Amino acid sequence: MGRDCHVAVTPKICFGEPAIANRGIKTSVVYDLYKAEKGNEEAVGYWFNLNTDEVRAAARFEESIKATA
Repeated sequence: MGRDCHVAVTPKICFGEPAIANRGIKTSVVYDLYKAEKGNEEAVGYWFNLNTDEVRAAARFEESIKATA
């Protein structure tokens, strides 16, 4: 998704699982809470101490994976 993206896929973070860059929180975990909170980015950000851009990036990433599966 580019160098400026909030999502990183690297063996150094979460053993290569997609995660929020510099945070080490898996995008799948963020996305699960995002769905449970019915898309409330502020609530998810509060729980994980993320900004809304990071939450949005995780949700977009996970939705893009599901769209190609």
